[in-house]
Amino acid sequence: MTILRLHPVIRRAPGQDPSLPSAVRAANQRRGARAVCRECAHTLGHHLRKLTCDGEGHPVPMDGWYWDVSHTGSFVGGVVAPFPVGIAVERVRHHNQEVVRLYGEREEYELLGGFRWQTFARLLSAKLAVLHKAGRKLTELEDCRLAAVPSDHGLVLHFQDRHHFVNQRFLCGHYAAVCADLPLDAVLEWDWRDLPPQSTSARA
Repeated sequence: MTILRLHPVIRRAPGQDPSLPSAVRAANQRRGARAVCRECAHTLGHHLRKLTCDGEGHPVPMDGWYWDVSHTGSFVGGVVAPFPVGIAVERVRHHNQEVVRLYGEREEYELLGGFRWQTFARLLSAKLAVLHKAGRKLTELEDCRLAAVPSDHGLVLHFQDRHHFVNQRFLCGHYAAVCADLPLDAVLEWDWRDLPPQSTSARA
């Protein structure tokens, strides 16, 4: 019996020297995210010939494989799967109050034990992972709502008339979130370079 594996890969963002122009650093982040996406595919025994996006910037499946990427100034993330999948990496940092109100409701922060910048980053990364999986725009973020907090490593969000489970990890002041419709016996393998690879249940 073949065990279904989900293997999100996260690495330090390349080429982020502060002396470089911001446009160059951003291009290096995008390039690095696609590189770790290919690394993920290679780990699963698959070769992605091309990583292309549609007219709205959403990843286009290749040879029956779905893929997604995320990047910040510090880390890049990528994931590949034979089903829709989304990944997001968010740094814990301060935002203005307009952003806080736009991306989260008081009831959601109460479910997370109260508002802190860490819970804001956790909630935002989870919502972005859901939107990425669904192929939806950032403008629909307010329609994605936190429904439950089953563990320190998982959230349940409601979007498009259904619930979505999001797996999460926290390291170096960043939250990584991955969302996919996985069977209960699937194995999630976080491959974060600052940590040894971790294999857990997909519902950890």
